[in-house]
Amino acid sequence: MKQITWIALGWLALVTTVQAASFDCAKAASTIEKLICSDDDLSKLDEALSKVYQQEVEQSEDRTKAIKEQRQWLKENRNSCHDADCLKLAYKERIHKIEMTTHPKASDVIDGDWEIVYSCEGATGIYAERCSNGDRDHFELYLWSTGNHLCGVHAATAQLGNRVDEDEDTENPSINGNINNNSATIEFHSSEGATGEATIKVIKNKLYWKVTKQDSDPKYHFSWIIPKEAILLKQTDSKVYQKPDTGCL
Repeated sequence: MKQITWIALGWLALVTTVQAASFDCAKAASTIEKLICSDDDLSKLDEALSKVYQQEVEQSEDRTKAIKEQRQWLKENRNSCHDADCLKLAYKERIHKIEMTTHPKASDVIDGDWEIVYSCEGATGIYAERCSNGDRDHFELYLWSTGNHLCGVHAATAQLGNRVDEDEDTENPSINGNINNNSATIEFHSSEGATGEATIKVIKNKLYWKVTKQDSDPKYHFSWIIPKEAILLKQTDSKVYQKPDTGCL
């Protein structure tokens, strides 16, 4: 007996979790149900939409809004169809819209100004006093992309600014790499010439930085202050992010 994932019934009862119910096509009653059950392509589209919708709700910071929008689409778009062609178009457009939300362009995910400002934990002596007065060390990445190619510049401080590693030359980026969805593998160099490799992964408004390889030359040991691991936050208020005119090639 043929069964498909029937999105509408599950959604009407959704509150905070997503669970699409299955229904027996032998019991299909409405025109929409019968159309879906009689068309293999529509059945597959229904199942595909169920999967991306579940992902959208799971990732959404406002599940109530996501559920409301889906119910509105059911009522105003899908249920207004009277033939299979209309339904297929409605499903494809809805799937594409949700996928743009759950799998946005790499530039929408990674491009931007990212920063971590360190706390006073562990500071002693004059550094503790300066830190309590507002001085802080930080690590900042300014990233932009062209296609799947990522570029960027960085700034890092230590000992409350007594040691600085900063490279803001956007025409000669200190960071270069390749993007894969919400992640990137990059090569970078410090302002002193030391080189390294790192991975970047973005989850919502957090960027996870991890150095996987760094220059072992002893002459760089003191000057190396780029952290091996850090969680940076996307900056939205400090300044207006603008992609450099040079692009990322």
